[in-house]
Amino acid sequence: MVAPWSTVHVSTSARRFIAVANALSIVALVWSGWLLGISAFSLALLVLSIWSIGKPSARLTDVLFKFASVHMLGSMVLVTLGALV
Repeated sequence: MVAPWSTVHVSTSARRFIAVANALSIVALVWSGWLLGISAFSLALLVLSIWSIGKPSARLTDVLFKFASVHMLGSMVLVTLGALV
């Protein structure tokens, strides 16, 4: 098995720096979404999707897919109700 490039050629401090930078960017995205008035449901979907990129797993992908499906269903129901009313 070949080790990934980042585990062999990148120092621990660089990996920590990247992890902290990613965490701060997630905080900035969620905070700006909250300031813009984006619903908590949408913000949770954003956090889940970013988390799945950082720590991929089959279970997390399944949860993200179901969460996105419920979000799409709710959006379509609201669009339909808006068109009918």
